[in-house]
Amino acid sequence: MKLKKISQILVVGLLIFGLLAGCGGQPSTSPAETQANEGAEAAAGNEPAAQADGDVVEIRFAWWGDTNRNEIYSAICDDFERENPDVRVIREPAPFPEYRDRITTQIAGGAAPDVMGVHASFASDYAERGVLADFAPWIANGTFETEYIPEDVLGAGRINGTLWMVAQGVTFDAMLINHSMIEELGIYDAIGVDYLNGEQFTWDSFAQTHRIFREATQAGHFSSLPPENLEAFRYWTRTVEQGSDIYSEDGALATSEETMVGWFSYYNDLLQAGLIPDAATMVESRGMPIEENLFANGKTAVMNVPANQYRLYAVQMPDADLRIINYPKSNDGFQINTIAASHLSVFANTTDEKKEAAFRFVNHFINRQSATNLLQLEQGVPINTISAQELEGILDENGRIILGFISETMLNRNAQGHALPPAGASEFQDAFRNTADRVAFGTQDPQAAVAQLISETDAIFARQ
Repeated sequence: MKLKKISQILVVGLLIFGLLAGCGGQPSTSPAETQANEGAEAAAGNEPAAQADGDVVEIRFAWWGDTNRNEIYSAICDDFERENPDVRVIREPAPFPEYRDRITTQIAGGAAPDVMGVHASFASDYAERGVLADFAPWIANGTFETEYIPEDVLGAGRINGTLWMVAQGVTFDAMLINHSMIEELGIYDAIGVDYLNGEQFTWDSFAQTHRIFREATQAGHFSSLPPENLEAFRYWTRTVEQGSDIYSEDGALATSEETMVGWFSYYNDLLQAGLIPDAATMVESRGMPIEENLFANGKTAVMNVPANQYRLYAVQMPDADLRIINYPKSNDGFQINTIAASHLSVFANTTDEKKEAAFRFVNHFINRQSATNLLQLEQGVPINTISAQELEGILDENGRIILGFISETMLNRNAQGHALPPAGASEFQDAFRNTADRVAFGTQDPQAAVAQLISETDAIFARQ
């Protein structure tokens, strides 16, 4: 399909679907790559790209990501400073686990960054605690422009009717498979899933492939399947429960005990059979830079990632034939792909001067072509439809692969948004991760671990 056609389809898709979730990452390329690298040099010392005469307003911008994302975001900061020499952007990047802990501490102390990346898992909690600033006044006075952002996309940042955040882009959680490894082992036919031509694994065939891969390698692991990954579990829930989400509309846990036990049992069966890495290796790999993780180093053949991270791995693994594939469907063929997004918000309790500068920065990030050209598909398809179309001239082959996958999934793979997690979801995520660790390290079996999780979760949501 021609790139222009793909972009047009995606723009239509953005107008049709409400987009409500998740994250990603990839390096920029082409002319944008040069700009990003130049920006990174300035960012190393947090120096502004241009110096204003007179007073300069300093705003803090915090985000999570890896080295490549940090370079891209720093280049965007420099680009903003060039056009707004009265503002200096102090950059505060961190890996995701460290980022969330740091932001939580800063918010508790009333010292949150002026602009911050907000993950869906803690968006509702922050909004209800009064941490985030309402976009409405800044839209009304023209500081933040919405003319070319589809209303359904903008609505992804609304909680109880108020726009607290704006999506940086939209993508899908998916999997990468290293087809080169499969070819070298000569097991593609044995797998029996023609993923090269769009066929999907079922959860059963995915597990069986771990066994086939293990027999072929004697020591290798087909995937790492992190059981604490809540987005992977949401896919599991939506497939086995035929479309249900893990949260109810009234802010409680909706997924069944049976479904949760099934998830942890699925993982535990693979673990006990030695078909996935041991628990200590899995924990150690959390938050690991891409260049150090199991997949990038050829220790596994499959990894779950947002689709827009494809380019990042393609650059890191230039000799590997990587393919993007959807998550497994249910054994009877049911699937729902959930649209994912990461968001930007402004701190509600900063000064008026900093808040005005912060909204100018967010507007630049979302609506200025120079910023979009640097960001490219780092957070998925840009939400400004004009900017998305203008990317056609600079996307390389990796970008076209990402764009094509997102387009195909949005239009033909039963794609939809899901509700933002309710207040308390970040605590639930911690409890879910702790449950995964208890199962992984063998201190509880899946049934007992889930029983404890349900008890903890009921208490978490009761407090909200």
